[in-house]
Amino acid sequence: TDQIPDEWWPKVQEVEKKLGYRFVLKQLQYPSAVYPGDSLDCSMTWENKGVAPIYQHYPLAFLFQSARDSSKTFVIETKEDITKWMPGISQGEVKIKIPSNMPAEDYNFLIGLIDRKSKKPAIKLAIEGRTREGWYQMGKIQILD
Repeated sequence: TDQIPDEWWPKVQEVEKKLGYRFVLKQLQYPSAVYPGDSLDCSMTWENKGVAPIYQHYPLAFLFQSARDSSKTFVIETKEDITKWMPGISQGEVKIKIPSNMPAEDYNFLIGLIDRKSKKPAIKLAIEGRTREGWYQMGKIQILD
């Protein structure tokens, strides 16, 4: 049988990490508070540490999760085209339209690349802060009254 010797596994795993795409969010800047109905402007720097772009489009989305009641959430998709994130650094701006009916309170602010149908995270990112549901914690944000 063809087997890879145990001492080679670390090298094989390093190569596997570089195949395809591997998205790292290097920086995300956003205001700490916004009013319902307004746009939240985010500045992002991504690095694709892989050797290829992603070929299928998965929407970049943000999850606003109530700090008081984690079951109260709002998922907002962006129009960001992640198929353009070539190997190397990609910088961009996204505007997140805050629903006018979003209650004023503090929210956990999370990010994910989601499945179009289920609206749940579908792609793992090469960053820390992943929740059980597959979202990545970015910080907090306040929706003002």
